[in-house]
Amino acid sequence: MSIQAITGAWLHMVGVVVTANYHNPSILIKVLVNSKIVPSGWKIVKTISTPAESIVRYDNGINWLVNQQRLDISKEYNVPFVDHVDDSIHDLAEACIKRLPHVPYQNIGLNCAISVPNEDPLQWMTEKFLKTKSYSKDIVMEPRFAIKTGEAILNLDFTGGIEQRDGKQVGSVFVLCNHHFAGPFKSSDDMIRVLSGWKDTRSIIADMLNEVLV
Repeated sequence: MSIQAITGAWLHMVGVVVTANYHNPSILIKVLVNSKIVPSGWKIVKTISTPAESIVRYDNGINWLVNQQRLDISKEYNVPFVDHVDDSIHDLAEACIKRLPHVPYQNIGLNCAISVPNEDPLQWMTEKFLKTKSYSKDIVMEPRFAIKTGEAILNLDFTGGIEQRDGKQVGSVFVLCNHHFAGPFKSSDDMIRVLSGWKDTRSIIADMLNEVLV
């Protein structure tokens, strides 16, 4: 089954979150730059570094956020979900884990944000997911699903809102997707196996969205 069955599904963000008992933001940012995990040609447009949290943003839309609990790497997009084949975010996370294998890592989240146009997203979600005989504007349904997918849990959070498309404001259903793999992991190889499975995660998300949205 393909996400193409959902008219106008658009991808806005792909990300990886790796939690740990303790990340050192200052050290990780130094490793990020000095070990050439990030190509030298990338241009930094924003950087904040403190003992508690570090943020680095590049002009290609890739963002790094590191605090003591989480490493969060994300990239902004504005493309049809069906066209997305980029694994660069997951490659960066894999490179970090290989460079710092002794950090006590805990969990991995493979994430993305998607929108699907809908003239009245709140009404659509309420009528679809809430058992009621008639839609009322006093009732708002913005559901969250947690779906078991083998060794992981796929969390789908739905909200309604407005976005810009082709210079126009349109109503849309927004879906924040989190494929959560719980650790602790036996080895860095287990983590790398999860990170290299974005294509599988993408297919699972497409199947679930087709089942829920169509």
